[in-house]
Amino acid sequence: MQSVAAFEQALLERAPERTPQYWAETQHNLGTALQMLGTRENSTTRIEAAIQAFRAAHLVYTRDQAPLDWARTWNNLGNGLILLGEREAGPERLEEAVEAYGQALLERTRERNPRDWAETHSNLGLAHLRLGERAGGTKHFENAVAALEDALLVFTREDDPFEWSGAQGNLGIALYRLGEQEKGTERLKQAVEAFEQALLVRTRERAPGQWATLQNSLGLALQALGERENDIELIERAVDLHRETLAEFKREHGPLQWAMMQNNLGNGLVRLATRAQGTKYLDEAADAYDRALIEYTRERVPMQWALTQINRAIVTRLIGERTRKPLLICEALRVHLEIHGLHRDKVAHVEELAKAKCS
Repeated sequence: MQSVAAFEQALLERAPERTPQYWAETQHNLGTALQMLGTRENSTTRIEAAIQAFRAAHLVYTRDQAPLDWARTWNNLGNGLILLGEREAGPERLEEAVEAYGQALLERTRERNPRDWAETHSNLGLAHLRLGERAGGTKHFENAVAALEDALLVFTREDDPFEWSGAQGNLGIALYRLGEQEKGTERLKQAVEAFEQALLVRTRERAPGQWATLQNSLGLALQALGERENDIELIERAVDLHRETLAEFKREHGPLQWAMMQNNLGNGLVRLATRAQGTKYLDEAADAYDRALIEYTRERVPMQWALTQINRAIVTRLIGERTRKPLLICEALRVHLEIHGLHRDKVAHVEELAKAKCS
């Protein structure tokens, strides 16, 4: 807060006409300070103010007169647009971020300053990753992989451990998303390798929150790979990772993220259950889904609530079938009817099933 106030006071005292370079640098520094504060707040007010400050700096920092400052400001403007885009439903801010990084790379070349070039490529990869998560398909994920691999041509574990591990983690996500949409296993194997690389730096002791996020992502990639290759050992390893993560990442650390991890644990346990006898894994999966539903409420996150309710119902039905308890099967079908009632096109199929099982 003190730095923001100091920069704002400086802007009141120095007009852009008198000291344009000083004024532009102060606008840039103000934007950076506001952006840092904005990342810690739910409101987007400071991030929006940061974007305005970077745009103001561009009134002085032109490509012809100050090419490196011009490019640096485009890069930081892109960072602000990503932060804003992550909190908005539409893709517009993220698309603007991609354009901003493209502008920055006109001057941030690998020959001139390799590290700045790599930084902007890493940021560009994140922007495409977020767009891919919104739009689906493979285009943006392919672009993310290309940009992040470029960044990793420069960033090394020895010289840039934080940047290197961040790029590896985002690369893993992009590869995992592509692997989900492809028939083979190459992308999923590459995703596993990328997450494992990132975890070499972002350890439980050094960065417990980031470690937990990477562990969860690695678990998802291993689940998908184990399912694709019908390899129970990979799925068992994934489940162990999810358990280990949840031993560190408590509900109070991030309720919705904790619920997501519980749901992912449940999914892994169901995958094990389909390859084993009895109900041990199913009972554990039911417990995991029940824990997820503590935070995944219908009012708070209706989509996650519905999907987890369906997962829980599937487990209930499987337990009913294995223990020959038709009441459990009927209870599971009742939940399916309730959830699919939100989507009328699916109700007829579930109602037929209910009549066959519960009449």
